[in-house]
Amino acid sequence: MPRPSQSQYLDSKVLTASQTQLQVMLLDGAMRFGNQAKKMWASGSEFKDVDLSLTRMVDIVDALTHGAAEGTTEFSKQLEEQYAFVYRELAACRINRDLEKLDSCL
Repeated sequence: MPRPSQSQYLDSKVLTASQTQLQVMLLDGAMRFGNQAKKMWASGSEFKDVDLSLTRMVDIVDALTHGAAEGTTEFSKQLEEQYAFVYRELAACRINRDLEKLDSCL
C-alpha cells in the first residue's frame, strides 16, 4: 500500500484542523518565511530573492488580518489592528529594505 505524500498529509492536516490550529499554522508559516528572508538577507543574497520570502510572509499576514476583521469581538478587533500594524511594517521593510523592520515584525 503506497504511503501518502507529504502534500497529501499537509492537505489532510489543513482540512481537519480547527480554526485555532489553522491560525497557528499560518503564524508558523509567516515566521518561517520571515526567518528565511532574514537569513538570505544576512548572507548577501540579492534582494529580489529575499523579497520572494517577504512577499509570502506579507500574504500570510494579509490573510490573518482579513480573518481577524471578520470577528465581532473586541479581541478580534485588537488582533486585526496588530496584524495590520505588522503588515504596514513589512511594507515599509520591503520599500526601504530595512532589516530592523523585519526584526520587529518577527
